[in-house]
Amino acid sequence: MGEPCGGLSCVDLGFECGECTVDTSACGDKTHPWAGWNTDVPPGPSDVITTLDTVGELTLSCSDNGGTNPNGLVIDVGDKTSQSVPGCCNVRGEITYDLASLPAGAKIVSATAFAYQTAAFGAAYSPPMEKVVLRHQRGCSPDAPTFAFAERDLSTDPSDGWRSADVTDAVRMDLAMCQTRTQLRLEFSPSNTSGQNSSYAAFASDNAPAKDHRPYLAIRYRE
Repeated sequence: MGEPCGGLSCVDLGFECGECTVDTSACGDKTHPWAGWNTDVPPGPSDVITTLDTVGELTLSCSDNGGTNPNGLVIDVGDKTSQSVPGCCNVRGEITYDLASLPAGAKIVSATAFAYQTAAFGAAYSPPMEKVVLRHQRGCSPDAPTFAFAERDLSTDPSDGWRSADVTDAVRMDLAMCQTRTQLRLEFSPSNTSGQNSSYAAFASDNAPAKDHRPYLAIRYRE
């Protein structure tokens, strides 16, 4: 499959898709895709535009005390400290999209993540909880590694309404790494906690009663 990289094929290195190059730094690490994964694809007349829904059990709120809530109507993000529940809660959001419906070899022109903010409480959007960002991570662990990007602005104010962010590089990287899903973390920056109780934002989840407020991923691709 492709040209050898440092004497090893992509299959030898754990890859199952894409092409290898002679750049050993690009394919010598199983946690990163080969060279050219983020090549720009300009819009064209044959592009297909589609939206992808979330993976329900992996679209949720998760906290530092190990709690998760995949069935909630909203995804909470921020400081939900409660004296009655020791260790609770620095809460992050996780939104996961299923890429399986994209055709093999699809070239991603653009990908935009959309989330609807339903409310903000307490000191949310005040220093040090200044904005909600997306991180390209996998899993609920607070120490999970980042991939295509460590931080991208999603929301900068407490008003209700739609928020969006360009995540083209995250989708391209996941496809290049043979992943069937893209997962994004929602977290306040520069700090997800304020030291004050109930300082957090809420975003509509895939269980939201208003179906037109549920998160989705808008993708433009070329076969």
